[in-house]
Amino acid sequence: MGEIIYTKFRWFALVASTIVTAITAMALICPATLVPAIQKSMPNLSLGQVTYLTMFYFNFFVGFAALFGGILLDKFGVIKVYIGCLIAIGIGALLVPFIGDSYNGMLLIRLLQGCGTGPVMAAAALIAASYFPNNERSIAVGSIGVAVSGGSLLGFIVFPRIYVATGSWHAALAWLAPICIIGIIFTIILAFGPKPPEEEQATAEEPDKGAFKAALHIPVTWVAIACIVMLAWIYQAFMDLTPNYLGYAPPVGLGKGVVGAGNIMAIVQILYMAGAMASGFITDKILKGNGRPMLLIGFLMGGIFGFLVKFPFITGNNTLLISCLVLAGVCYSFVVPQALGYLAKNYPRHITGKLGGLAWGIGIFGGAAGVAAGARALHVTGFYQMSINIMVGICLAGFLIGLFLKTKRDSD
Repeated sequence: MGEIIYTKFRWFALVASTIVTAITAMALICPATLVPAIQKSMPNLSLGQVTYLTMFYFNFFVGFAALFGGILLDKFGVIKVYIGCLIAIGIGALLVPFIGDSYNGMLLIRLLQGCGTGPVMAAAALIAASYFPNNERSIAVGSIGVAVSGGSLLGFIVFPRIYVATGSWHAALAWLAPICIIGIIFTIILAFGPKPPEEEQATAEEPDKGAFKAALHIPVTWVAIACIVMLAWIYQAFMDLTPNYLGYAPPVGLGKGVVGAGNIMAIVQILYMAGAMASGFITDKILKGNGRPMLLIGFLMGGIFGFLVKFPFITGNNTLLISCLVLAGVCYSFVVPQALGYLAKNYPRHITGKLGGLAWGIGIFGGAAGVAAGARALHVTGFYQMSINIMVGICLAGFLIGLFLKTKRDSD
């Protein structure tokens, strides 16, 4: 068989996938800042219950959808799955003005949007394996991962401003529908572009033939998946609990206020995106495709910088505090591109959708566990220090697990 040719169109495929992924991240975050306004339309629910309804259930549905989304991706392909998912998210947004004021109505909306998000989250490894050569797949996965942070950042900026301009949270959330159309347009263009090259003649013509089951019997498969789960736990705990730790008044928090905490976390998000991109480039271009060093650095140094924000000599100096938070976030961003990149590089393309879906599906539940554990520790102790300790402990566990993420060359 001749050399596989990867066209320059692969970069448009990456842009389209990044846009679609960013839209799903916006679907996740769009109600977050509007919870007080939503609660006024549901006076029988507390703020906590509205948060649970709009945010927890979404993540719950995403987890299950990612698990099954991998099967859909391998069966129907990225194009059909992207369009179907964006339609589901858009329909959910359009239903907000009609049924968003009721508990069951909002539950249905978040069901549609969560189920539309899960398969898209599962597609990163498949996109990398389909359109990119082996020595660019960590870069591709890192770019798609950036979209999650970028979409969240845009969500924090766009939807509150629409709410202020219209005075209606219904209108703000409904605006997600036309945003979905942008993703559909890019996906349609992708459908008419050059098809991804075949790694093997049989890949597109023959069924799985047990390759997925065989992959699940390889221990290092579960090492890569476990690393994603550990990082999901850390990321959700870090991003959900840190703003409150920064904003709450002493002695519980650091007293930076809502705006101050938001500004700091915006800086963290921006540099998290930069770190994800840089880690993929370093792995593919400098470390010759071996992602383990960057993954281990991410867990170890992220844990150290995350641990330091407990201590008064750090929290008392705004420059040191922001530096530690930013460095922790950057280090955390190293992990997922390496773990997903490993799956994209070392397994047949026709099972990467299932493997990516499995990894993200379990990872979503890991993220929920991270938030739950941190919140429980805060409830029991009344302080954030124990929550930080738990997060650092998971960093250590991730580092130890990551030691076993060996490349095929190392395993020979």
